[in-house]
Amino acid sequence: MKTFLDENIDLIANREIYVAGSWKSGDDTQDVYQRVPVGLADRVVKGGEEVDLVEFGNAALTRFRNTSLRTRSVTSGWVRGS
Repeated sequence: MKTFLDENIDLIANREIYVAGSWKSGDDTQDVYQRVPVGLADRVVKGGEEVDLVEFGNAALTRFRNTSLRTRSVTSGWVRGS
């Protein structure tokens, strides 16, 4: 995980990385990166980086409100009586 984060965390500066579950046993990732709980997953940030949770919450709410929830009609392939 540390190798992945080292290679990608700065490349995607305008995006966030989240992880669900725990670090693998023996993984030294937690020595360099910290996890900020934000629901069902944790946001991964560089160790020592401060996260403004109010700003984070407002941005998440804005993204949620701007996301259109589309529904699709599902047609079954099963025909009754076959």
